[in-house]
Amino acid sequence: MVSVLKSEAETLVLAALTDVFSGSALPDGSQYQAPSSVLSLLIYPPDSKLGHVGFPCHAFSKLFRKSPQIVASQLCEAIQKKGPQKWFSKIEATGGYLNFFSESKQLHSYWSGLAQSGRILPPKPTSGKKIIVEYSQLNTHKAFHVGHMRNMVYGDCVANLVEANGTRVVRATYPGDLGTHISKVLWYIKTQNKVIPSENQAEWLGKMYGESDEYLKSFAGKPEEKEIKTQMGLILRDLEKGVGPYYELYKPTREWSLKLMKRIYDWFGIHFDAWYFESECDT
Repeated sequence: MVSVLKSEAETLVLAALTDVFSGSALPDGSQYQAPSSVLSLLIYPPDSKLGHVGFPCHAFSKLFRKSPQIVASQLCEAIQKKGPQKWFSKIEATGGYLNFFSESKQLHSYWSGLAQSGRILPPKPTSGKKIIVEYSQLNTHKAFHVGHMRNMVYGDCVANLVEANGTRVVRATYPGDLGTHISKVLWYIKTQNKVIPSENQAEWLGKMYGESDEYLKSFAGKPEEKEIKTQMGLILRDLEKGVGPYYELYKPTREWSLKLMKRIYDWFGIHFDAWYFESECDT
């Protein structure tokens, strides 16, 4: 897909080439006619200080028997005569390049409009292929943080790009709803007689996980550490079997986390076609 900036820059360059050089005598005696496209010549400068799109004029130097800088300056002047440009805040000739600087407000308006319409990229015909994009493996019984947000957004962008390319995408996630991190926080809640609040339980659960982690660190290297780890192993065994008092505590706490998890996904506009819970995949 050609960027809107390159497309707009090409339109301006082609018009300027026609205005400035159309009909000019060439070394072979013929007259110059502007090409139908210069898209392949447009570049993205290595530094945005040099512009956001560049048009090198060196290939035209020999053709018109002028230095690249003069060619770039003449093209720049022709474009500027047409007045302010919708997509570019500034256009200048430097070092034989015609440099286009984007207009940030116009770009923001353009992309915001596409985002609100629900289609950033125009869809391609379906290829018949199907792939699974698995991302955002959040854990239950833990606090959600900005690091999770990065993976969520990155994964969803990949899925959107693949889908826009004509491939059927199955969006999948693999929540960590079973493991030692859960036996640890449940052990802490029960042994420390923590009172479960009547609201904001998922947020409270994340706080309990942080407290349990710090509490266990206080036993590092002490005789009690081995015994605590043994207890946590037994708790995990009961969770896997679906029996015992810790399993009874596990069920509602897991639901608190999942409800918050889904609320976060809804807020970001992210959905999944398949949820593969660790508790259902472990054998």
